[in-house]
Amino acid sequence: MIKYPNIMKILHLSSVIFLITLSLFLTGCEEIVKEKEEEDPGNTDTLKSSTWMFSDNSGDSWYVYSLEYMDFIKAITSFNPDPYSSIIAAGENGIIIKSEDGGGTWTVDSTTAGRETINSMSSAGVDLNGVAVGNKGTILRTQDDGSTWTVITPPASEDFLSVTFDAFSGIGFATGGNGTLISSPDRGYSWNLIFSNPGSGIVYRNIAFATSLYASIIGDSGTVNRAFVLLTVDGGQTWGPAFVPPLDNVKLYGISFLDSLNGMAVGTGGTILKTTDGGWTWSQRYAFVTDNLFTVVYNSEVCMAAGNKTVIRSFDLGETWNTSRIDSANANLYSIFRLDAGNYFIGGD
Repeated sequence: MIKYPNIMKILHLSSVIFLITLSLFLTGCEEIVKEKEEEDPGNTDTLKSSTWMFSDNSGDSWYVYSLEYMDFIKAITSFNPDPYSSIIAAGENGIIIKSEDGGGTWTVDSTTAGRETINSMSSAGVDLNGVAVGNKGTILRTQDDGSTWTVITPPASEDFLSVTFDAFSGIGFATGGNGTLISSPDRGYSWNLIFSNPGSGIVYRNIAFATSLYASIIGDSGTVNRAFVLLTVDGGQTWGPAFVPPLDNVKLYGISFLDSLNGMAVGTGGTILKTTDGGWTWSQRYAFVTDNLFTVVYNSEVCMAAGNKTVIRSFDLGETWNTSRIDSANANLYSIFRLDAGNYFIGGD
């Protein structure tokens, strides 16, 4: 029996959010977006506000809210085997918020003062253990489901943009600016520098495992303004270029693998890449959108990507796509999190 979160309890700090239901007709299909409450024009106070979206039908319709804890949410995850009992979101200025009722109410981590922006979070592969990474070499680790966080000394001071772990081996990688890649052999307790290229303009924007040995990095080079994919087939001991079509003036931001063979990457201008051989070769797919896409999740029920007020979905392994325009979102959508079958959260500006 599917347990649905008490989404109607999501708070506007201490105020109850009222939903306005609108009908949007997009790509020939009816898409219903439940809008967030409009701000009182008489209120001159400046409040932080980030977009928070929920769907209980794999993205057919969305509830759209404002969460007034930070200006943007960059990462959403859960380190708990029951994600309804613990959802964690993070972003601006290292602010971390946690919900223990499926997104109904939130508490703010009280130790965020002085932190840099958090860009990515990942389970360390053991229940209740996770790692968050962010700007200026930020690495945080929790072993109690995000109740407390320990600052880990980084081997580099670059902005870390992504982090991921192989659940079986416990090996983790984090990627970032200036061609920086670091690795952890012990589920995030310690980290080693693999390589870095200061001043190169190379940015490794994201990384994902296909298997314990196969992983792919997506990035771009500032010197030639071209996106690329790197591949390892030996658990990160060596890395080499994958075959990709020409990607001039493109940045790739999101990557996700369905299984050991099938993966998807997305980026600027609606760019979509697909691999069916574990990351060796990538070919383009088309959703016929020009919006920048920043995040993608790929699972057995749907491949879903999001970006600038846009959510696209494919139900045939990325061959064709449906597009939903989310005009009530503030701007960019950065992170998608799947609770379970049909139930998704998206966070952004």
